[in-house]
Amino acid sequence: MDKKQIAHEIALISAKACCDTNMPEYVNNSGVKGYASDMVKHYLEAYATAEESLNNALPAKKGSIEVLK
Repeated sequence: MDKKQIAHEIALISAKACCDTNMPEYVNNSGVKGYASDMVKHYLEAYATAEESLNNALPAKKGSIEVLK
């Protein structure tokens, strides 16, 4: 699994967790549009953070597949 895929997985899980904790707001007020908008905002922030963290935590890529220990 490469760094981009790992960053994507982390960002998606993080964004969903953030949005799910605010579910009453979406149900009662902003609905699907608010959920989608917040999901995008949180995903982009989480992706950047995950990518930075992975770059600091993992050695330079040596091949097409990098194995995490």
